[in-house]
Amino acid sequence: MVGRNRLRAGPGSLASITIGEVVMASSIRKTVGLLTLVLVLVLTGTACADLYWEALQETSGGATGSSQTVKTFYSQTASRVESGNSVMIIDYGRMISYQLDPTKKTYSEVDLNKLAEGPPGQGQEAGDKGKMFQQMMKNMMDSIEVTPVDEQKKIAGYDCRRVNVKMMMMESEYWVSKDVPGFQELKRISGQVADKLKGNPMLAQMTQAGMLNKLDGFPVQVVTHAQQRTVTTTLQKIEEKSLNSDLFQVPSGYTQVEHPSRGGVKRQP
Repeated sequence: MVGRNRLRAGPGSLASITIGEVVMASSIRKTVGLLTLVLVLVLTGTACADLYWEALQETSGGATGSSQTVKTFYSQTASRVESGNSVMIIDYGRMISYQLDPTKKTYSEVDLNKLAEGPPGQGQEAGDKGKMFQQMMKNMMDSIEVTPVDEQKKIAGYDCRRVNVKMMMMESEYWVSKDVPGFQELKRISGQVADKLKGNPMLAQMTQAGMLNKLDGFPVQVVTHAQQRTVTTTLQKIEEKSLNSDLFQVPSGYTQVEHPSRGGVKRQP
């Protein structure tokens, strides 16, 4: 996803995310992570072809500037996003996300079907946290506004239209194009995902934002503004090709650790 946001270092053309960090919405990175999760859930399902794309993510402002390449892989049943030293895999059959740290050779996992439960606790505390989390999620999704703007320009070789996106205190500027290879494939997928999530009201509510249909184009560039920082994510290349299934597996030799957003609780098998 690429777009102007008051979120975190923006999704690299639907790029990096950190699952379940909603309780830390004040953090730029974690908030953009949530928005990207929404977009990933909307865009991914049973595809007819594998897709791969790269985006350049540039950050300016703050103490120092930085840039990195975000790589996104989509198969018929899973997705993988590589951003810096972080790798995120989503298994859409099991609805499990895996966050990998290649440097430490560790991974954590989150059951997306239980995402709406919020941070864990005990007794009344758990119930209160769950209700607060769900209300926060509802407020975020209800606040999303997608507004097409009569402005066009060519980016990365594509004729793009501008679409403004607002969510609570965050604003985004998306430059989208229908000419990007694979866009129609992604558009067909969105309806299939909605069917998958019917059993989970919270995740279903996420997809009801209808981001893909409202954007009506593939995000070629996203410019994000937050806390004196600007993050610009621009599509570099995209192609349809067969992807090795090993890309969507936790490598052997990795050790499981607790996911930060789950308060030190590992998912039970």
